Amino acid sequence: MTTKAPLPVREALFRRVLIPTDFSLYADAVLGCIKDLRGLREVVLLNVIDRRMHLGLELSVENLSQTAKHELAELERAFRDGGAVARSLVKVGIPPREIVMTANEEDASVIVMGARGTSLFRDLFLGSTTSDVMRNSKKPVLIIRFNLVKKLGKIECERVCQDLLGKTLFATDFSEQSQRALGLLQTLKESGANELVLVHVVDRGENEEQAKAFQAAAQKELTELEHDLREEGWHVKSIVTVGIASKEIISIANAENASLIAVGARGKGIIEELLVGSTAEAIARRADRPVLILR
Repeated sequence: MTTKAPLPVREALFRRVLIPTDFSLYADAVLGCIKDLRGLREVVLLNVIDRRMHLGLELSVENLSQTAKHELAELERAFRDGGAVARSLVKVGIPPREIVMTANEEDASVIVMGARGTSLFRDLFLGSTTSDVMRNSKKPVLIIRFNLVKKLGKIECERVCQDLLGKTLFATDFSEQSQRALGLLQTLKESGANELVLVHVVDRGENEEQAKAFQAAAQKELTELEHDLREEGWHVKSIVTVGIASKEIISIANAENASLIAVGARGKGIIEELLVGSTAEAIARRADRPVLILR
């Protein structure tokens, strides 16, 4: 393995953020999580009216559109008060498809979504809309998670992102995609990020001797990368472990109390047609903290 310098990234991750919202409790919590981030420049708020739910009901769609525009205008003001440029869109269609199309049309630098939508308990860890966007988007996707707690007989979202960029775990396999992902991740410094936990999970190998050789080579790569990042002012810790990548990464994130898990969408050996590799998808589905899928 040969370490490559991270490829240059010209635009910051939070340059233009697309935030889809269905005005649910969970979606509102996502907005609160992002609103006060440093370095937030421009926000595009999007509500998609699901046409499958309103076939032939043009008046109903029109009423929903007007209501959505009113609610989005209120949200716009909240972001403007925080210093960001904000605007909003209402579209009619199939939500995941419209979100992905809008991200491309608006040249969004990242899509920010909650793990769940209106149907909080339909999926245990990842709602269907978020899952579809993650799989099909060519833009980075930040998935925000919250603990659902019952207070005074009501379900509320307990914030897990009080310090979203406090300690970021970055999983790398040393592929070119990982190097690009790290280059993008480094732009988060302007938003206050300064602590990284670098993780590489090696294959068990055919025998213990081979596994140790893989570990030694990986540790050498991470040490060099750690040195380069320290030179740029990052606080860095590196960890090499053996096992199933997604399980080990989630386990280390819990042990390190990482505020965010960042991973490249694809790594080595993933065919070009797949936009999200199995490791990234497994982490997004199973982690109990925010996950950033980088592209």
